[in-house]
Amino acid sequence: MGVDATVLSPEVGDKPLYRVRVGPIVSVDEVRTLVATLKNNGITTNIIKLNSIKPKDAVSR
Repeated sequence: MGVDATVLSPEVGDKPLYRVRVGPIVSVDEVRTLVATLKNNGITTNIIKLNSIKPKDAVSR
Protein backbone atom coordinates (compact mmCIF):
# COMPACT_ATOMS: atom_id res chain seq x y z
CA MET A 1 0.00 0.00 0.00
CA GLY A 2 3.03 2.26 -0.04
CA VAL A 3 3.20 2.73 3.73
CA ASP A 4 6.46 2.38 5.65
CA ALA A 5 5.66 0.29 8.71
CA THR A 6 7.21 -1.62 11.59
CA VAL A 7 5.58 -4.91 12.65
CA LEU A 8 5.73 -6.01 16.28
CA SER A 9 4.56 -9.46 17.31
CA PRO A 10 4.43 -9.90 21.08
CA GLU A 11 2.92 -13.09 22.49
CA VAL A 12 -0.45 -12.68 24.19
CA GLY A 13 -1.35 -15.88 25.95
CA ASP A 14 -0.83 -18.65 23.41
CA LYS A 15 -1.49 -16.47 20.34
CA PRO A 16 0.65 -13.86 18.63
CA LEU A 17 -0.69 -10.31 18.53
CA TYR A 18 0.39 -8.26 15.53
CA ARG A 19 0.89 -4.53 16.03
CA VAL A 20 1.91 -2.37 13.10
CA ARG A 21 3.36 1.08 13.61
CA VAL A 22 3.60 3.76 10.94
CA GLY A 23 4.97 7.24 11.18
CA PRO A 24 5.99 9.72 12.13
CA ILE A 25 3.28 11.63 10.33
CA VAL A 26 3.44 15.37 10.73
CA SER A 27 0.12 16.66 9.42
CA VAL A 28 -3.51 15.94 10.19
CA ASP A 29 -4.22 15.64 6.46
CA GLU A 30 -1.61 12.88 6.14
CA VAL A 31 -3.21 11.04 9.05
CA ARG A 32 -6.68 11.28 7.51
CA THR A 33 -5.43 10.04 4.15
CA LEU A 34 -3.57 7.12 5.72
CA VAL A 35 -6.53 6.11 7.91
CA ALA A 36 -8.85 6.17 4.88
CA THR A 37 -6.41 4.05 2.85
CA LEU A 38 -6.05 1.49 5.64
CA LYS A 39 -9.80 1.29 6.30
CA ASN A 40 -10.50 0.91 2.56
CA ASN A 41 -8.18 -2.11 2.66
CA GLY A 42 -9.98 -3.66 5.63
CA ILE A 43 -7.42 -2.70 8.27
CA THR A 44 -8.61 -1.52 11.67
CA THR A 45 -6.83 1.61 12.85
CA ASN A 46 -6.11 3.28 16.18
CA ILE A 47 -4.46 6.67 16.24
CA ILE A 48 -1.92 7.40 18.99
CA LYS A 49 -0.46 10.88 19.17
CA LEU A 50 2.94 11.21 20.82
CA ASN A 51 4.34 14.52 21.95
CA SER A 52 8.05 15.17 22.06
CA ILE A 53 9.33 14.40 25.52
CA LYS A 54 12.47 16.03 26.82
CA PRO A 55 14.63 13.74 28.96
CA LYS A 56 14.62 14.64 32.68
CA ASP A 57 18.33 15.34 32.70
CA ALA A 58 18.32 17.53 29.59
CA VAL A 59 19.31 21.13 30.23
CA SER A 60 17.77 24.00 28.25
CA ARG A 61 20.21 26.76 27.34
